[in-house]
Order: sequence, then structure tokens, then C-alpha cells
Amino acid sequence: MALSGVDAIAAEETVQAITQGNRDAAATPGRRTATRSQRMLRILVEDTALLYADLHADDAEYARGQRSWLAGHASDMTGGTVEIREEGMLLCLPPDRPSSAAATAPFPAATATPWFALKMLEAVVN
Repeated sequence: MALSGVDAIAAEETVQAITQGNRDAAATPGRRTATRSQRMLRILVEDTALLYADLHADDAEYARGQRSWLAGHASDMTGGTVEIREEGMLLCLPPDRPSSAAATAPFPAATATPWFALKMLEAVVN
């Protein structure tokens, strides 16, 4: 998973603090605050559930306070709805829409003529 620019900087600073033996610096509130909204939104969208019990205490407090903002952005990004519950938030995604026959490109049938045409096209392109 690739990190966003802000997350990459925070991760690099955290690794540097830990490798230098300063674990307290790695857990400073400033480092958590810089990416808090992105991290909470990412958890909700990627995992489809954000449980307060699974979060750091400060992050859980932030998520409770910003639940409407987080729910709105998650809904806008995915088209789903967010259920806000006592224990956290749940993102309910809409069902996948089946594609119509008109939108599906026909793949060559298992007969000699279409496969011969594909081989000829491949020879011309290469």
C-alpha cells in the first residue's frame, strides 16, 4: 500500500525517532494530529468500519467529534451510506450494478475464424 505524502513524512519521522532510541518522540501528539483526518477517513473507506475501541484514545475522541464530517466525506467518495453507532461507524456500500449486454464487449467465440483473426492481428502489431 502506498502512503500519501503526509503519511510518508510522518512515517519517516517516526522511524527516525525509533531508530534513534527516542520512542516518546515517535508518539508525540503533533505527529498523530497532522494526519488524523486522513487516517480516520482511510480506515472508514478501506475497512468499511471504524471502531473507536481499535483507535488510540485521542484518535477515538477526534472520530467521535468529527463523525458527521467523516461520514459525509466517506459517502461522497463511495456513494454508500454511513451508519453512526455507539461503538463506531460502518460504511454500507451500494450493491454492484450488473453490466448490461450492450456494455460488455463480446470476446471472440471459440471458433477458428475469430482466433485466426486475433493471431493475424498480433503478428501485424508485433
